[in-house]
Amino acid sequence: MITSIHNPKVKQFQQWLVRGKARRESGRIVLEGVRLIEAAILAGYSPELVLFSKALNERGRQLLTGLERTEIIEVDSSVLEKVSDTETSQGILASLPMFEIPLPAKPELLLLLDRLQDPGNAGTLLRSALGAGAQGVIFSQGSVDPFSPKVLRAAMGAHFHLPIRTLSIHEIDQQFHDDIQTWVTDAVDGMPYWQVDYRQPLMLAIGSEAGGISTEIRAMSVGTITIPITDGIESLNAAIAGSIILFEARRQRMT
Repeated sequence: MITSIHNPKVKQFQQWLVRGKARRESGRIVLEGVRLIEAAILAGYSPELVLFSKALNERGRQLLTGLERTEIIEVDSSVLEKVSDTETSQGILASLPMFEIPLPAKPELLLLLDRLQDPGNAGTLLRSALGAGAQGVIFSQGSVDPFSPKVLRAAMGAHFHLPIRTLSIHEIDQQFHDDIQTWVTDAVDGMPYWQVDYRQPLMLAIGSEAGGISTEIRAMSVGTITIPITDGIESLNAAIAGSIILFEARRQRMT
């Protein structure tokens, strides 16, 4: 049993949880919680290393029995509490090699998160994108790290089924300019979301909570979408707005 916060494996997990650079350099991500680790395993991804404590519930302990090729180490509860990214540790952390799901050669529906910073919104939008049938999610540079622990938890397993990329504005323009139309969102100006034809190849851009869509992405766009709302509210949460439009796109594509 590991009893020290200074143990090399524990310190490694700390770095991966806190620092995006450390995750990228090591090619590793960290999963926290039984449900997220279960989702990874069900999708065919095998953790390399698991740290668990006596706080782990019975469902989690059953999960451990099926990890034949995974290094599993028990850690003192106080140590895991200090390492954990959550307020109360769920008693289990797992490291997983970074992975990349291929994008379709000619995608029909993509979601672009333009400098979106809130991890909860990003994770919710990843989950909505998967549920609505989007074929990939692009994060512009300056957005939250899509593989940060908070985004992973909020997405609840969407990462294991959805192509996700972080690209510069130039790379976005180069890769998608000719094959797919970009539509941006705005709280006030634009075409009502139900009037847009989502049956054409389309990339929906959702802007940052504070600054909205960048001028560079607006320059790439062919139109603006808005969600008309009643007086007395300034705008919708980015995750709610994006989800409403994504599922309108799914509705149109199913009819």
